[in-house]
Amino acid sequence: MPRDIPVDIRLGEAIVWRREAGSEGTWRAVHVVHFEPAKTQRRRHMRKYAEGMLIPERSFYFRGPDDRLKLRAHNLRLFLELAAGVDEATWLFHLRRGDYSAWFRDGIDDGALANEARAIEADADQPAKDSLEAITRLIQPRYTQPENPVLPNVLAPNVKHGSQ
Repeated sequence: MPRDIPVDIRLGEAIVWRREAGSEGTWRAVHVVHFEPAKTQRRRHMRKYAEGMLIPERSFYFRGPDDRLKLRAHNLRLFLELAAGVDEATWLFHLRRGDYSAWFRDGIDDGALANEARAIEADADQPAKDSLEAITRLIQPRYTQPENPVLPNVLAPNVKHGSQ
């Protein structure tokens, strides 16, 4: 290691040095470099939360007000599919209890999504359909990618498509 390493390094700084070409113990000057933090937030495991299979303890369960159901959503895609199919009483039961925001925070590890969902849950007068649409609009841009359109003429340029 070089001998002249600075000791007063601050947050956002790093030390850089290189060995001289062709020498065993000769070092080039040591430099302190500054780096900028990332401007975009990276999301670990985004695909897992959207399409993967969360363990049962981290999954969401639609149970309903009388605990008659046990519909397990092990990812956000299945959550939206099940949510679209459950009855209004079941949807509203979980909405009013704050279950969706709690799951987004604790099961999905997305505090920002949880906070936005909490605002929807707080609107007690909102119909079930509207709150479901609002929650869906929160999830889709974060966790789903637009489908890649199939361009038929690119795949098979000599084949006519559509009605003949």
